Amino acid sequence: MKKLPLILAAVVVVVAGGAYYLYSGLDSYVKQLIESEGSAATHTKVTVNSVNISLKEAAGDLSYLEIYNPSGFSESTAIKLRSINVFLNKTALQEKGPLVINKIVVDDPIINYEVNAEGKNNIQSLSRTADEQEDKDKKEKKTSALKIIIEKVEINEGELTIKHSMLDKELKTRMPMVELRNIGLDQEGVNGTELTDQLLRAISREAVHTASLELVKELGPMKALKSGGFGELQGRLKDVLSGK
Repeated sequence: MKKLPLILAAVVVVVAGGAYYLYSGLDSYVKQLIESEGSAATHTKVTVNSVNISLKEAAGDLSYLEIYNPSGFSESTAIKLRSINVFLNKTALQEKGPLVINKIVVDDPIINYEVNAEGKNNIQSLSRTADEQEDKDKKEKKTSALKIIIEKVEINEGELTIKHSMLDKELKTRMPMVELRNIGLDQEGVNGTELTDQLLRAISREAVHTASLELVKELGPMKALKSGGFGELQGRLKDVLSGK
């Protein structure tokens, strides 16, 4: 998922924008921007409960940022980030060049992974929609001049709920911690679309991997493989089953 500003990339970019421009009523502005731009990117509903930004401390926090499912799935949320904290580099804010983020910490993420009767899963459906939107933006030359470097991202262990059309119950498990380092360091910074891509690809990759293992345990390998919903792991699972 890529469009600027979406989910964690949205938090970074709008906080940075506030630091540069000292926008009056920044918290409400950030909230509105995340919801409107997030919805435009995913073609679905995006909401955030609260935003608190301190320009003096060069830090911000958000609570309950939610992305709802795309069409073809239930009306519930696909991704819920209950707590996001962003820590900016104060020195870099006063200098020209890329904006440097010391750390982003996401606590208590909830991923609701769904596989419908067609074998498609909601997380990758959201990602494909955002990819298409980004391609459209590029053709229309909608880009951001702001470049960002992030030293560390921690997406702490969270809850993963799995719904499958072939199951009569929900599966619940824990999604392992996701950590990324030095995003944009070797490129003199990345823009918002590139940043969002890296962050949400990491979340999606771990969610699909963990959900696939749980579905194999619950349905059995052959039935699980035929049922679909494994995304990029489909080919890998076929290799395992064939003894490769």
